[in-house]
Amino acid sequence: MTSSGSETIVDDFFFEELTKNRRFYAARCATCMKNRFPAATTCPDCGQPAEGWVQVDPEGVLESYCVSSGRIIGLIRLDKADDAFLHVIEVADYRQLSAGMRVEAVFSDARGDGILALRGFKPQEHSSGA
Repeated sequence: MTSSGSETIVDDFFFEELTKNRRFYAARCATCMKNRFPAATTCPDCGQPAEGWVQVDPEGVLESYCVSSGRIIGLIRLDKADDAFLHVIEVADYRQLSAGMRVEAVFSDARGDGILALRGFKPQEHSSGA
């Protein structure tokens, strides 16, 4: 990450790693030491520029979820990340879900562009809620 604060640099690296390598990266804030995912050039807590990348795990915790227009949308916090984000949860019945359960990334079979490479998340086997 450069000190120029360019959103394009962040977007290019973030989406290239997601698309080509199926890896998630967070932007690291050197001031408050938080791993920002999805990546941002400026820390929303302290306002300082991000100064590097940290690979975060493709699994994490389902913090909350809702059903909207027949789709299940979850608030997911990936392991090693300090922020949560929204994405589709792939499960046949929302009653199988519980806040605090472990989820893992599901990638598309085709190498899609950017976020389309990530199809959604699914509960990990043997996962239980908090």
